[in-house]
Order: sequence, then structure tokens, then C-alpha cells
Amino acid sequence: MKELETILEEIKSGKILGEEMFFESDLDSVLDIRDEPEFEERWMKVYENIKGEFKAENFTPEQLSLVESLRKESFLAVSKSSGQHEISSYISDDFELIGKAALLNRRFEFLDQMLEKYRNGGLI
Repeated sequence: MKELETILEEIKSGKILGEEMFFESDLDSVLDIRDEPEFEERWMKVYENIKGEFKAENFTPEQLSLVESLRKESFLAVSKSSGQHEISSYISDDFELIGKAALLNRRFEFLDQMLEKYRNGGLI
């Protein structure tokens, strides 16, 4: 849970998903990339793995609340900075996956790369 608490704090403080990352980003291009089959297939593969394993009753309310906070805070940060709800929804879904994978104690290269990209100020 410490890892998720750290990520949440990074979002809240602007270290991840800070306003500056949206100033120069071409969000339409980011959306186009996310809609390409290669990206979508990789994302869906991780999603299906997690969906198949994740059972809410196996986790404490605090753990589930932390994942929900990751999803919510990432959505709010992106929405505030970009004004675009579509990209906000995609990114909040990413952070929900990252949170659930962490609770499952599962590592996915795709999610690790995605989180690293977010930490370095990138979107894709």
C-alpha cells in the first residue's frame, strides 16, 4: 500500500500529472495513439488479467478506497489541467489499473512503463 500512497501523493502534489505536462502536449495525438490497435491491445490484455483476478472482497475498505482515490485524483488533476474529459477518463483508468495491479502484487511491464512515463512528464 505504501507504493500506492506514494503515487497518490505525487498526483496531489503535481509531481505526476502536473499542469505543465499539458501545456505543450497535443492531446488529440495522444488520444489517437491510445486508439491505435497496438496500444489498445496491450492495455486490454492487462485489463483482462486484472479483471479476472481482482475480487473486491479480498481487500480491505482502506485498500479499495486508496485505488478509488488514485482514480479520482488523477481524473481531477488531468481535467483541471487539460479541460478534456476524454483524456482524463483514459488516464484515471490507467491509474485504477496501476492501483489494482499493486493490490494484487502483480507486475506488468506495460503498467510499469506507463507509470514511468507519467513520472517523467509524458502521456504515452
